[in-house]
Amino acid sequence: MGPISYVLQLIKNSPNLSKLEIWVRATSDDAKDALKYLGTPSCLERPLNKLEHVTIKIFKSSKVKLLFVKLLLSHTPSLLSMHIYQYTSIDTNIALELNRFRRASPLAELFYSQPNS
Repeated sequence: MGPISYVLQLIKNSPNLSKLEIWVRATSDDAKDALKYLGTPSCLERPLNKLEHVTIKIFKSSKVKLLFVKLLLSHTPSLLSMHIYQYTSIDTNIALELNRFRRASPLAELFYSQPNS
């Protein structure tokens, strides 16, 4: 596996992480392999109990990145806010899907926007 598994290993090995900022440009991960990996229960076994704030800056959206965001939303019971900055045009279907997705934290707010140029 490639960069996605490395990022998840860093997150899993940082139990006291309270704030996370990720810049996602291009990934060398094979989409099929990455989707399969992100869908396995062992991908992220334990909840991220101290993570409260997440910022993700995405240069191009994809199914893999969407699944990664869903994984974080479903495993962070202490999450207060997740900001997703999309550098290309915002896909309204993806934004709607993320807003409807069930979160582990009832307090979590999701912000989806384009940064000012």
